[in-house]
Amino acid sequence: MNMNNTINNPVFLTYMGIGKSDVHIDIQYSNNLEQQKEEAIAYLENDPDIERYTVYQNGYVQSQNVEGEWEYVRVQNGDNGVFPLEYLEGKAPTEKNDLALSYLNAVDLGKKVGDAITIIY
Repeated sequence: MNMNNTINNPVFLTYMGIGKSDVHIDIQYSNNLEQQKEEAIAYLENDPDIERYTVYQNGYVQSQNVEGEWEYVRVQNGDNGVFPLEYLEGKAPTEKNDLALSYLNAVDLGKKVGDAITIIY
């Protein structure tokens, strides 16, 4: 029952890094990625029932954890203002070099709001 209530809470996904929306389309990497993205955007732009959408790009960077080991961290770039997230601390990234971390990534990397972080693309 608790799991059901949690998942059905309208803001639950914002804590998982996904903005509150009706539909989330995720296109996995493929040889036709650009074509698939363009087709999805064309559909979204031409559907009168769709009020707003945004495109995010996902990838990985490397950063050092608290043990000094380099590990991969999943990052997402896009317009965070379209479907804003809830933050436990701090705010959405606004500057080019800003980065928001999940709670678990922040703990693993030993970072707090305002700390500098070195990443390798």
